[in-house]
Amino acid sequence: MITGFIFEKVPLLFRRFCAYCRSSMAYRLLAGLWHGLCRLCRESFVGSLLCEHAHEGRITETSAFLRGADAVLRFIEKILRKVIDVLTFGRRSSLILDSGKWFLSLYRFFDFEFFTGLCLCAVLLCPAGVWHNIYGLGISAALLVLMLIYVAAEKKEALSLKTLGLPFVFFVLASVIGVCSSTDKGDAMRIFILFVTAFLFCIFVVADVTDETKLKRLLGAIWFCVCATACVAMVQRVLGVSVSASLTDLSTNEGMPGRVFATFENPNNYAEFLVLATPLAFVWCTLVKNDTLRRLAYLSMAFPLTALLMTYSRSGWVSFALAAFVFVFLWNKRMLPAIIIVCVAAVPFLPQTVLNRISTIGSTSDSSNMYRIYIWRGVLDMIKHNWLTGIGLGPVNFRSVYLLFCVPSARPAPHSHMLYLELWVEMGIAGVISYFALLFTSLRKGLLALKYASKPVKTALIGAISSLVGIMFSCAAEYVWYYPRVMFFYFIVLGVLIACGNIARKSNETEFLK
Repeated sequence: MITGFIFEKVPLLFRRFCAYCRSSMAYRLLAGLWHGLCRLCRESFVGSLLCEHAHEGRITETSAFLRGADAVLRFIEKILRKVIDVLTFGRRSSLILDSGKWFLSLYRFFDFEFFTGLCLCAVLLCPAGVWHNIYGLGISAALLVLMLIYVAAEKKEALSLKTLGLPFVFFVLASVIGVCSSTDKGDAMRIFILFVTAFLFCIFVVADVTDETKLKRLLGAIWFCVCATACVAMVQRVLGVSVSASLTDLSTNEGMPGRVFATFENPNNYAEFLVLATPLAFVWCTLVKNDTLRRLAYLSMAFPLTALLMTYSRSGWVSFALAAFVFVFLWNKRMLPAIIIVCVAAVPFLPQTVLNRISTIGSTSDSSNMYRIYIWRGVLDMIKHNWLTGIGLGPVNFRSVYLLFCVPSARPAPHSHMLYLELWVEMGIAGVISYFALLFTSLRKGLLALKYASKPVKTALIGAISSLVGIMFSCAAEYVWYYPRVMFFYFIVLGVLIACGNIARKSNETEFLK
């Protein structure tokens, strides 16, 4: 039986397996290798002993045990046949060819927007202690390779400069100037890589969001990230967050609890993320078709609003109020008076610590407010001497020049605490002009597209416009791009605005042709 199993049953199984893929090149290769292996086994010492025992009749093939072994072997053979049928979709053709078709079906299922949303969640939900900026570069590089594969397979159209707009290209070139004008090229190149990552995220969104279905999927991923980070912030509040004197003036904010930051580096940049993301998350809620689910989605917006309050970010509160005002104004102007009345009526119900924090907005007794003013004075002097080309990208280049112009009470500043001044001082006049050209051109095109966009696209346009307009106040009080993940999401929102404008324009052209 042992001889029959090794030299008859196993080769029989092998031949039956190969019969399913006989038309492939793999069959001939494997068959040659197997026959050679069998010949070596027969000629070996162990093989000769087994053959002698079989001839001497020491092993009988009529026993019940051997018949049971044959039955088990036939059962395994049937299982293997079923597995091969599944892998080859029931066709006895080349296994390699049909496996390729199976992988192609997976390729069609996991489309580009699926991977884009998955990468977005990975970027935003990674805890601050785990996150490293190299992850953003790796994710953007993987998406770039995937997008090139889709373009090569004619599953996506290649983006043109017209789709992105010339201001976008000019701003990219201005960031290159920031590298060339720097003293420390290594630090400038490190920051430039972060800029390139943000640019790629914007390109991915524009390439991905080409219709209303894909737009809804991306907004759904943003809604999930907003609610998930808000839940993390609430858990932080329950567990307790230590009060940091580096983030709060304790003398003017007595009794204020620790400020939540969720998965981000500190409360201010988490608030900036909420200002950018919450309007788009609300847009997704309006697109839910089921009435019950839509009501639940609206209720879920209470989580990011509560989390925003718990950040105690004054610039975040003002920016969100500005974003909400723009959203309602563009969505339904008649609702503005009612919403203003509700907001004013809700003020007495706010916690006392929140009211105390609001009262310090613009206060000269708050050291953090005065600290910014001192920094701005030094940065303005830097711009006077380097207004044309700037000093170069990166905190190392900034600090080396800032020490020559700074006010003594604000010496340790790593950046200018204002996005607009930072762009000018790092990239020169080309940086700040190209940035405003990119921002206002995108906003203008978005506002014009509101006239002929469909309802879902129009609502998404309103959300993106309100996000970018609202964050402008935070940009005037903070360098919001100092934390790369906020910069990444800023350009994702910009990509949503550009993509929605392209969708609206294509649909309008289609209707015109009809």
